[in-house]
Amino acid sequence: MRLPAMLKACADAGTDLVVIDGAAVARDVAYEAARHADFILIPTKTAVFDTMSMTHTLDVVRQLDRPFSVVLTFVPPQGQETGDAIKAVAELGASVCPVTIGSRKAFFRAQAAGQAVQEFEPHGPAAEEIRRLYEYTDIQLFRQEAA
Repeated sequence: MRLPAMLKACADAGTDLVVIDGAAVARDVAYEAARHADFILIPTKTAVFDTMSMTHTLDVVRQLDRPFSVVLTFVPPQGQETGDAIKAVAELGASVCPVTIGSRKAFFRAQAAGQAVQEFEPHGPAAEEIRRLYEYTDIQLFRQEAA
């Protein structure tokens, strides 16, 4: 309910980028966040049930005709799960972000310390993944502005 007021306050303050992290299971929250979005990242774990459970989020995003990409998270270092998840996302008619977020201890340790992974381990692989995800998102937003 506070989102429109918060976005107005951000605009008034000259904010260039706002990241909205909402609970996908709360359809009204997902809808409201997506309604204001220029580009949407839909995170999902590589487990088949997690991948399939994002169908409600995909429905919301498609209903609003917003550009989006699915980001695979908690990606294991090896195994067939990543390939299976990419295939499942494709079967749902969605695109997969080329940047994946690994299942790394640094994310959990940073969270326990109340930090972002870039603060906790700035030169580690987890921070690099987040940097690459930011760059990908920035490129997608630039494309939206140019269109």
